[in-house]
Amino acid sequence: MKKTIAVALASVSLGVCRLGAGMATEPLDWVDPMIGTQTGKGEGGGMMPMTGTPFGSIQWVPMSRRTEVGRVSFECAGITNFLGFIATRQPAICMGDWGHFSLMPRVGAVECDFSKRGAVSSMEQLDSTPYRAEITASGVRTVMSATSRAALFEIHFPDGADTPHIVIDASRDYVNGWSDKSPKDGFLEFSRDGKSVTGWNSDRLDAHHSYPLPNFKGWFVLEFSRPFVSCGTYEGSPEPPAPHRYRGVRLKDGERKVKGDVAGGWAVFAPSSAPLCVRVGVSLISPEQARENLRREIRPGETVGALSARMKEVWRERMGRLTIETADESVKRIFYTGIYHASLYPREIGEYGRYYSAFDDKVHEGESYTCYSGWDTYRAEHPLLTLVAPERVDGMMRALLQAYDEGGWLPKWPNPGYTGIMVGGPAEVMLAEAWAKGFRGFDVGKAYEAVRKNATTPQKNDRECTWRDRGCFGEFPETRAGLSWYQELGYVPCDKVYESVSRTQDFAFDDTAAAVLAEAAGAAQDAAFFRNRSHTWTNVWCAGKRMCLPKNAAGEWCDPKSGFAWHYTECIPETALWCVPHDIPLLSGLLGGDKAFADRLDRYFEENFFKPDRWRTTIHGNEPSHHVAYLYNRVGRPDKTQERVREIMARCYSATRKGFDGNEDCGQMSAWYILSAIGFYPVEPQSGRYEIGSPIVDSATLQISHPYRRAELKITVLGNSPENRYVRSVSFNGQKICGTELEHSDLMRGGELVFEMARTPGTSRQFPERKQK
Repeated sequence: MKKTIAVALASVSLGVCRLGAGMATEPLDWVDPMIGTQTGKGEGGGMMPMTGTPFGSIQWVPMSRRTEVGRVSFECAGITNFLGFIATRQPAICMGDWGHFSLMPRVGAVECDFSKRGAVSSMEQLDSTPYRAEITASGVRTVMSATSRAALFEIHFPDGADTPHIVIDASRDYVNGWSDKSPKDGFLEFSRDGKSVTGWNSDRLDAHHSYPLPNFKGWFVLEFSRPFVSCGTYEGSPEPPAPHRYRGVRLKDGERKVKGDVAGGWAVFAPSSAPLCVRVGVSLISPEQARENLRREIRPGETVGALSARMKEVWRERMGRLTIETADESVKRIFYTGIYHASLYPREIGEYGRYYSAFDDKVHEGESYTCYSGWDTYRAEHPLLTLVAPERVDGMMRALLQAYDEGGWLPKWPNPGYTGIMVGGPAEVMLAEAWAKGFRGFDVGKAYEAVRKNATTPQKNDRECTWRDRGCFGEFPETRAGLSWYQELGYVPCDKVYESVSRTQDFAFDDTAAAVLAEAAGAAQDAAFFRNRSHTWTNVWCAGKRMCLPKNAAGEWCDPKSGFAWHYTECIPETALWCVPHDIPLLSGLLGGDKAFADRLDRYFEENFFKPDRWRTTIHGNEPSHHVAYLYNRVGRPDKTQERVREIMARCYSATRKGFDGNEDCGQMSAWYILSAIGFYPVEPQSGRYEIGSPIVDSATLQISHPYRRAELKITVLGNSPENRYVRSVSFNGQKICGTELEHSDLMRGGELVFEMARTPGTSRQFPERKQK
């Protein structure tokens, strides 16, 4: 999800030393957290080098700048400037952080102002891995490791350094108009015995899209290995800042407690040759729970070396679930870094049997997840998780249903509660896909109840609200916004609702997911209704232009490039043409048949896809295009799918710091690459099927586990090379695949999937008769 966000603020950056290719001996060695960290011109991946655990409640990042919506805490280009380690929950560059705080070790005169306190570092002085981070800045060396809800720091102050101290930031201000700038508090208190700090942060940078949560707090506790000798607090300066500038701070030496919109403090320690150890616990429930989380997750007396070794084993196991063999080192770096990125979200927010819900502002029994970039991730990230993290899928589906129980609606972009961002009903697709793939750890009756409500019950004020992007919808979140018009007219009118064409198409696609769950819940009549309604996208089909175009409530066509704001979501009409993957036979007929369909796809790739317009809406980095290359399969041209998929992997991904053709979006970009690299992709996730592409690895091995029977899927690619991009044949467990589809249920039984590659395409599979679903 990459809504255009203008941020005109200065950026600074750090470098990183990475393991040399010749030293890499296992999948984890190929992970490079710096991939995707270049933003600015050309955008890049919008990622940060995060240290923590898979799906962790919080991650730790070395800060090189202050975060905003539209800007993450780390940027790898420009000057070097270390501002401390931030405990962040920010899931994507276009979304806001929440409940975050930071700490910075320093020497010399106390300085708490972000704009003045930066410490000098260099390329050789930062090392970041998923399980350990180390940085030396202005002579202070800090080494840290983290679990899901706790962290451990070892801070080595220089011998004889003047005034070694730590600055702790509980809250700060924001200047970007996309960030919530209403007053929010932070709190910090130093203990009387000098051994600990307790605090909280109640900032939610996306809060203005939602509703008040008076009980929300990101609690933190810090415990020191030796007591501090003095302390103080800081708060925001009373002088108003200049426009688009951050507020200054004023120091209060000797104060132990502070609360405010800009608030923090510092603790000074006696010089010592021994490192200062700082143990940190976090919680969304209470300070007591933060201490309990710390007690459970970091052992008494544990060192950073011991903790990072434990966390390395966690990541090693995660990386070992899907492994590849290839001589191409860039492919290994992109692939395994992609597994790392895809293993960060959704975030677990359960705390040993309880969780705080931002949907009703209460604490509940159970486990839960948040940070679903649903509109992006239903396409490939969640399908990938059904392969590499199946033990978590049921819990993730239950979390979607918890949101329905606690807030009344399925969420679209929870961060941590409703935000109303993006369009359609992605949770419907995720729930249907999980059921279609055999996951039974959630209540399908409740799932269908929730999906049916989303699909048939308009939001309050639906006919009066235009549902613009990043609107402030309050307690009535955008789910299927414009649904009242969709049900009345058969389409969403462009003079009533923003992004009307994409909403109409997404609603139609989502209806196929509703049909899957209706059947599962025994509502056959409802299933037939939703399947029939899934064709209503044709109401925005303009036969004269042979495109899906905006139409007003009076039934008149509108100019797609002018008039009522945006008509399409992150795409242009040439991309939107293909955004009905559930209805390709019908679309093919409207275009004049399979050959005309393939020719039109050729024109799209040659004239639009690799020549992005000024809004960058045709690039692979915007998700509506992700399935398009695989549509050639549907009209008998798998050779074209193979050509295009190979081209996208080569042109839109790299092992550089840019990494991607657009934002990572909670693992979606990486998941597309990972699945395409091993040879298949889910064009319709809720169908339980994959389309065959063109694998670029020599082999891959997937370890299949709970809730499936333990097994191993071996993927062998015979004759793989850059030149041999065409699939001559595919067989599974010795039986030839006569078509372009693979069934998820077949693959989960394990065995061997064999691709035979060739330099030229075969002819026997051109325009075969395709069985209709």
